[in-house]
Amino acid sequence: MTAPQLHLPRTVVSDQTERAVDLLGRYFTSPKFIGSQWDGFDPSGTRAASANVFTSDDVASAALLNTPVPGRAVVHLLITQRVHFAGLLEAVGPDRDFIDVDPDPSGKDMTPVYELYEALKTLPKIGPTIASKLVARKRPRLFPIIDAELRQTVFF
Repeated sequence: MTAPQLHLPRTVVSDQTERAVDLLGRYFTSPKFIGSQWDGFDPSGTRAASANVFTSDDVASAALLNTPVPGRAVVHLLITQRVHFAGLLEAVGPDRDFIDVDPDPSGKDMTPVYELYEALKTLPKIGPTIASKLVARKRPRLFPIIDAELRQTVFF
């Protein structure tokens, strides 16, 4: 697996810090952007306690990012392959900052992450976008969401 190459937007890498902070602030405070709810989405109040298992909250959170998880994949994540995916999440370890790990996809830090990502892509109608959102949901500081928008602007 080849890791995506990260290219930060000009606003972030330039001296436009105030502009970047302003744009992020607008995203996270405006009701116009439902995706901003994704980070704190925890209607059952069990997110912290369920770090190593996919839950209905995790599945529902994908809809906030306009990519609902298909029904058959939900059944596998929550029922038929629940233990399998719990093992993969446990192998990834706790969430940690990407900057603090070896980013090599074949290295000890990222191999379990990419194994989880690849396993998710074997589920019915789960492609790279939904798989990345599910991994990022469980380990948000360790793995980025990679969708069509980001492929065109940040990962190319």
